Amino acid sequence: MSEWGKDVRAFVIAMWKHWGWWVTTILGSTVGTIYQARGGMIPNWLLWVIALSGIVVAAFLAHRDECRKTESANKKIRELENKFETIQNRKRIKDALANYLGKLEYRILEITKMDALSYVRTIENGQIDRESKMLAEEIAAFLRTEIGDTESALFVSITGFTFSNKNFHPVLEKAELLKQNSIDLYRHYAKQLKEIIQTQK
Repeated sequence: MSEWGKDVRAFVIAMWKHWGWWVTTILGSTVGTIYQARGGMIPNWLLWVIALSGIVVAAFLAHRDECRKTESANKKIRELENKFETIQNRKRIKDALANYLGKLEYRILEITKMDALSYVRTIENGQIDRESKMLAEEIAAFLRTEIGDTESALFVSITGFTFSNKNFHPVLEKAELLKQNSIDLYRHYAKQLKEIIQTQK
């Protein structure tokens, strides 16, 4: 049977079901009750009116059923699309965070390889080098925008953080201390970023 034939068959079945419901409901509960109470027969013209009106009612109910099926199917499609978008978005965020973690770890490696005096020349305001600062700010902004303020605050939080205690060369002590402090801080940031990544399902 062709698709068109299947559609016609399904429509006729639906119409017949609703038409039968309409006719039996009207004759059995409303019109039938009235004429039975009066002890008379239902006139032929009224039976035709009931039968013909049943076609209109049945067509409407069949159409309503199809609309509801379509709405239900569309709702399921939208739910699946939203679920897919959510999964894709989470994957995008996790990939971006993994990329940031890689940049952070690479930056730590770069600082580690630099001699202390060369690193100190890159420091702004006596705290941290500009490149590392910009990277940390970029990661914090991404976390704030894509996940939330809590994760962004957690990433830059230094609660429980302590700098390592090392002995440095007397002449280069200040420069080496600044370099080591930066490395320690960024290892701390990397550790916290890893924890944030693990929470992203």
